Amino acid sequence: MKIKYSLWRLIAALVVIPILGFLCYGFFIWRDAERNAPPQSALEDPRTFVQQRVALRDDATDAANCLQLATLGRDVESFRASAAAASNMKTMTALPAVAPGALQDLGKGEISSRFPYVWPYIMAGCSTVIGNSLGDEPVVAFYNPYFDVALLTKWTFRDPGHTTAKPGFVMIQAIPMTGRAFIENRVSLSTDYPVWSDSKELFELRFLHATQNFVKVFEERYPPFARDSVVFSAGADSIATAINVSENRVFYLLRWVIDAQNASAPVNYKSGIDQFREALSAPSPGKLSALLPADNPQNAQTIFRLPSDVRKGMKPYLVIGENVIFLNPLDHPTAFIAVYFRPAAHGYVPALAALFNLNSGVPAG
Repeated sequence: MKIKYSLWRLIAALVVIPILGFLCYGFFIWRDAERNAPPQSALEDPRTFVQQRVALRDDATDAANCLQLATLGRDVESFRASAAAASNMKTMTALPAVAPGALQDLGKGEISSRFPYVWPYIMAGCSTVIGNSLGDEPVVAFYNPYFDVALLTKWTFRDPGHTTAKPGFVMIQAIPMTGRAFIENRVSLSTDYPVWSDSKELFELRFLHATQNFVKVFEERYPPFARDSVVFSAGADSIATAINVSENRVFYLLRWVIDAQNASAPVNYKSGIDQFREALSAPSPGKLSALLPADNPQNAQTIFRLPSDVRKGMKPYLVIGENVIFLNPLDHPTAFIAVYFRPAAHGYVPALAALFNLNSGVPAG
């Protein structure tokens, strides 16, 4: 759920020193499920903000740092949401936050050339982690734990004096990788299996722990508030391999998502999915309570902690056997609901459902 602040409200808030500290610290924890989408700033020209902010407080360095954190968080999240909503790869590469050519490699895959929705679909399930955020070229990783795919990117501030575009951060480089390759600090290989394939845990917990591990490794390599500049390099073969692996994983599993909602498919959960989504969209948890089994580990009230617009936007994203992962890629990508469907007299019905947060490591309770 996005909250818009006017320039004057933002300036007034920053006059108070504790609030200024909260803004800086808030950037560090912004990926937590309760605050995954950072507020959208109404700033049109950050330079004006800095001038007014410095007039209110002498610590210009502190003001500039907080402005950079807020602006970077805003622009990265804006790109992620727009990429997830993109209708195809061409639309995604043409987003305002993408410098010309930064994403051109992603559309060169054999599958992407014929099915250009692969990368927007990957972005829909991504968690975001930012490093070197106070440097000239912050590093941002978009990690999808379901497919174990990462997009490692570099950003820089666009000089408003040399362009008519809105000032802000833009992506200048992007390198696709398998999650396993990133964690092991090597090139992507065609033999890379998802990092969670080594685990014997329930698959929901595998996704949580894969995300935790990726974030831990990323922040060790690129500390959140560091000022370093790094050089990314990846050979054409490694990039092509990562793209090929990513495309195959998405294309294979997407067929299951489509069939699960197709009433004419031999095995489908359409009726159960429709019932579940209707219950999630209700104004009160009564319908969901009636739908969940009595011994469900979470009650409907727990799942209804999600804001109404987030619940209404929850859609099937991944189908594994009789298990369906629901998520809202635009408003809250790190929260997901896992539902196990069992056969009933008429179709399939939910037999188990739980709300998870990729950034918390444990089911919501």
